[in-house]
Amino acid sequence: MKTFRWMAGLLVVMFCIGLSSCSDDDDDDINASSLIGTWEITHSKGYGIWGNEREEWDEDERGTFTRFEENGTMTSWEAGYENEKSYGTYQVKGKKIIAVDEDGEQSEATIKKLTSNTLELEIKESGVDEGESYEIYSYETYTKR
Repeated sequence: MKTFRWMAGLLVVMFCIGLSSCSDDDDDDINASSLIGTWEITHSKGYGIWGNEREEWDEDERGTFTRFEENGTMTSWEAGYENEKSYGTYQVKGKKIIAVDEDGEQSEATIKKLTSNTLELEIKESGVDEGESYEIYSYETYTKR
């Protein structure tokens, strides 16, 4: 289960890659400049279904970081593994973060809350991997560092 949670956490990080400006015409849009900086995951709650197996989690976490840059790039890493960083790009559209990782895979997350020091993301994903269907739902809380 620890591996599964780590993979789900990594998906969250990948969802947050890149940056573009938001339209000033829509009050529902997120101020993308509020994302700039380094964020650490502090809580993760959700479930994953792989085939017929379901795993749930609801845990405080520390040690996974994501850094958003003004130029639309993002870097993510785990404490103690700074030499194994992941890179990508992201953009904000409305309340969504649309990310593209270094392998070209696109993901998205919904921003449920964004303040100067708190970021809450909701992630829903489903698909097929190596012939097995999966579904992931995660609600992640981050604190700005």
